[in-house]
Amino acid sequence: MSSLSENLAQEIRLCEEAAQKMVADAKAEASKLVAEAKAYASKSVKEAWQRLYREHRERIAKAEKEADLVAQGLLEKGRAEAEAYFESKKGSVPSVVSWVVEEVMRSHGLG
Repeated sequence: MSSLSENLAQEIRLCEEAAQKMVADAKAEASKLVAEAKAYASKSVKEAWQRLYREHRERIAKAEKEADLVAQGLLEKGRAEAEAYFESKKGSVPSVVSWVVEEVMRSHGLG
């Protein structure tokens, strides 16, 4: 019977060793899967930030372009209005100049 006990004890030890190896292998595999999942999540977050930043830059560039077009239009409108005002007042310049000259001469006793 001693040999049966020894064989049984040996078989139990072998089963325990196999079970420990299986647990160790499972832990190693779980650690590997966790690391891969973390790497994938990190990569996904990085790609999402890059995509959002690129979209944000594109929206800003589009808004700046639209603002430039509006500014150009306002500038042209302002120039046209200034030109029209200048043309409308151009005829009165000689009379204003004459009045200024008369006032300067009168104030200095020349007139």
